[in-house]
Amino acid sequence: MPNCPRCQKPVYFAERVTSIGFDWHRPCLRCENEACKKTLAAGSHSEREGKPYCNRCYGAMFGPRGYGHGGVESHTFHQGQTTGQHRNEYLSLSASLTGVRFKPSSTSSTPLPPIQPHTIRNSRILVPSRHIVTYY
Repeated sequence: MPNCPRCQKPVYFAERVTSIGFDWHRPCLRCENEACKKTLAAGSHSEREGKPYCNRCYGAMFGPRGYGHGGVESHTFHQGQTTGQHRNEYLSLSASLTGVRFKPSSTSSTPLPPIQPHTIRNSRILVPSRHIVTYY
C-alpha cells in the first residue's frame, strides 16, 4: 500500500487520487503555494520539482516575466540632462527620428541642454505636446 507524499500515511484504494506519479489523499493534493492551499483535482494542475501547484499560482510563480507577458505595461520615463555614456545613445536615437546624420564621439563629455521629456512605449517614443496621442 503506497504512502501519501504529503502526510506519509497509507493511502487506501477508496480515498486514492493519483497525480504526478503518486497516490494522494484527496485533502493532501493541494497547491504548494502557502498563500493559496487550494485543493486540486487530478490532471487539472501543474507540477514543479514533484510539487503540485494550481495553474494560477504556477503561472504567477514560474511563468514568463517582464513586458509582453501579461500584467501592467512597463515603460521608461526619461527627463533631464543626458551626459556621459548615454550621450551617444541619445544623439543616435534623436538623429534616427529627425533624419539628421550623427557621428558618435567618445571624447565629448559635456552635458547636453535639458531634453524634452518623453516616454518610450512599445518601441515608439511619445513626446508630450498639445495633442493627445493614444495607441491601442
